[in-house]
Amino acid sequence: MTATYTYSDELISDLHKDALGYRPSSRFFEKWETYSSAEKQDEWDYLCDGLEESIAREKEEAALAVSEFNHRVLETIRYGAGDEETALRWMTQDETYMNHSQDAEGWVYNQGLLFTDRGREVVETLKKIWKMEY
Repeated sequence: MTATYTYSDELISDLHKDALGYRPSSRFFEKWETYSSAEKQDEWDYLCDGLEESIAREKEEAALAVSEFNHRVLETIRYGAGDEETALRWMTQDETYMNHSQDAEGWVYNQGLLFTDRGREVVETLKKIWKMEY
Protein backbone atom coordinates (compact mmCIF):
# COMPACT_ATOMS: atom_id res chain seq x y z
CA MET A 1 0.00 0.00 0.00
CA THR A 2 1.35 3.40 -1.00
CA ALA A 3 1.08 6.34 1.40
CA THR A 4 -0.70 9.45 0.21
CA TYR A 5 1.02 12.70 1.02
CA THR A 6 -0.63 16.11 1.06
CA TYR A 7 2.35 18.32 1.86
CA SER A 8 3.65 20.83 -0.65
CA ASP A 9 7.27 21.94 -0.98
CA GLU A 10 6.00 25.08 -2.72
CA LEU A 11 3.51 26.04 0.01
CA ILE A 12 5.42 25.06 3.15
CA SER A 13 6.70 28.62 3.71
CA ASP A 14 3.18 30.07 3.47
CA LEU A 15 1.74 27.41 5.78
CA HIS A 16 4.53 28.00 8.29
CA LYS A 17 3.84 31.75 8.29
CA ASP A 18 0.08 31.29 8.64
CA ALA A 19 0.46 28.73 11.41
CA LEU A 20 3.27 30.30 13.43
CA GLY A 21 3.21 33.95 12.40
CA TYR A 22 6.59 34.11 10.69
CA ARG A 23 8.40 32.70 7.68
CA PRO A 24 10.64 29.70 8.29
CA SER A 25 14.36 30.23 8.63
CA SER A 26 16.98 28.93 6.22
CA ARG A 27 17.78 26.32 8.85
CA PHE A 28 14.20 25.06 8.63
CA PHE A 29 14.55 24.66 4.87
CA GLU A 30 17.88 22.89 5.26
CA LYS A 31 16.20 20.37 7.57
CA TRP A 32 13.11 20.19 5.33
CA GLU A 33 15.25 19.12 2.39
CA THR A 34 16.66 16.20 4.40
CA TYR A 35 13.25 14.90 5.52
CA SER A 36 11.68 11.82 4.05
CA SER A 37 8.21 12.16 2.55
CA ALA A 38 6.71 10.78 5.77
CA GLU A 39 8.66 13.29 7.89
CA LYS A 40 7.59 16.13 5.63
CA GLN A 41 3.99 15.00 6.01
CA ASP A 42 4.35 14.92 9.81
CA GLU A 43 5.72 18.49 9.80
CA TRP A 44 2.95 19.57 7.39
CA ASP A 45 0.28 18.04 9.63
CA TYR A 46 1.79 19.74 12.69
CA LEU A 47 1.66 23.09 10.92
CA CYS A 48 -1.91 22.45 9.74
CA ASP A 49 -2.91 21.84 13.36
CA GLY A 50 -1.19 25.11 14.28
CA LEU A 51 -3.05 26.89 11.49
CA GLU A 52 -6.40 25.65 12.83
CA GLU A 53 -5.48 26.93 16.29
CA SER A 54 -4.40 30.26 14.83
CA ILE A 55 -7.67 30.65 12.93
CA ALA A 56 -9.69 29.83 16.07
CA ARG A 57 -7.66 32.34 18.10
CA GLU A 58 -8.15 35.05 15.45
CA LYS A 59 -11.91 34.44 15.47
CA GLU A 60 -12.00 34.78 19.26
CA GLU A 61 -9.94 37.98 19.13
CA ALA A 62 -12.17 39.42 16.40
CA ALA A 63 -15.32 38.60 18.38
CA LEU A 64 -13.87 40.30 21.45
CA ALA A 65 -12.83 43.36 19.40
CA VAL A 66 -16.34 43.64 17.94
CA SER A 67 -17.89 43.36 21.41
CA GLU A 68 -15.57 46.02 22.86
CA PHE A 69 -16.14 48.31 19.89
CA ASN A 70 -19.93 47.96 20.15
CA HIS A 71 -19.65 48.79 23.84
CA ARG A 72 -17.66 51.98 23.04
CA VAL A 73 -20.27 52.99 20.46
CA LEU A 74 -23.10 52.44 22.94
CA GLU A 75 -21.26 54.43 25.62
CA THR A 76 -20.78 57.29 23.15
CA ILE A 77 -24.50 57.19 22.34
CA ARG A 78 -25.29 57.29 26.08
CA TYR A 79 -23.02 60.34 26.45
CA GLY A 80 -25.27 62.19 24.06
CA ALA A 81 -24.45 61.14 20.50
CA GLY A 82 -28.00 59.90 20.05
CA ASP A 83 -27.31 57.37 17.31
CA GLU A 84 -24.52 55.24 15.91
CA GLU A 85 -23.67 57.52 13.00
CA THR A 86 -23.17 60.47 15.32
CA ALA A 87 -21.22 58.28 17.74
CA LEU A 88 -18.86 57.25 14.95
CA ARG A 89 -18.48 60.87 13.89
CA TRP A 90 -17.57 61.82 17.46
CA MET A 91 -15.20 58.88 17.84
CA THR A 92 -13.28 59.92 14.71
CA GLN A 93 -13.62 63.72 14.88
CA ASP A 94 -9.98 64.45 15.67
CA GLU A 95 -8.68 62.63 12.59
CA THR A 96 -7.89 64.02 9.14
CA TYR A 97 -8.70 61.73 6.24
CA MET A 98 -7.34 62.07 2.75
CA ASN A 99 -8.65 58.89 1.14
CA HIS A 100 -11.97 57.96 2.69
CA SER A 101 -11.88 54.29 1.72
CA GLN A 102 -8.33 53.49 2.81
CA ASP A 103 -8.47 55.73 5.85
CA ALA A 104 -11.78 54.21 6.95
CA GLU A 105 -10.29 50.75 6.60
CA GLY A 106 -7.20 51.87 8.50
CA TRP A 107 -9.26 53.28 11.36
CA VAL A 108 -11.40 50.14 11.54
CA TYR A 109 -8.27 47.98 11.37
CA ASN A 110 -6.89 49.82 14.39
CA GLN A 111 -10.09 48.91 16.24
CA GLY A 112 -9.31 45.23 15.52
CA LEU A 113 -12.36 44.50 13.42
CA LEU A 114 -11.53 45.16 9.77
CA PHE A 115 -12.00 41.57 8.63
CA THR A 116 -15.40 41.14 10.29
CA ASP A 117 -18.91 41.83 9.08
CA ARG A 118 -19.16 44.59 11.69
CA GLY A 119 -15.93 46.11 10.46
CA ARG A 120 -17.11 46.18 6.85
CA GLU A 121 -20.34 47.82 8.01
CA VAL A 122 -18.46 50.51 9.94
CA VAL A 123 -16.16 51.21 6.96
CA GLU A 124 -19.19 51.88 4.77
CA THR A 125 -20.74 54.15 7.40
CA LEU A 126 -17.51 56.11 7.84
CA LYS A 127 -17.14 56.60 4.11
CA LYS A 128 -20.57 58.24 4.10
CA ILE A 129 -20.13 60.53 7.12
CA TRP A 130 -16.57 61.83 6.85
CA LYS A 131 -15.97 65.21 5.35
CA MET A 132 -12.98 64.75 3.11
CA GLU A 133 -10.16 67.26 3.30
CA TYR A 134 -7.84 67.61 0.32
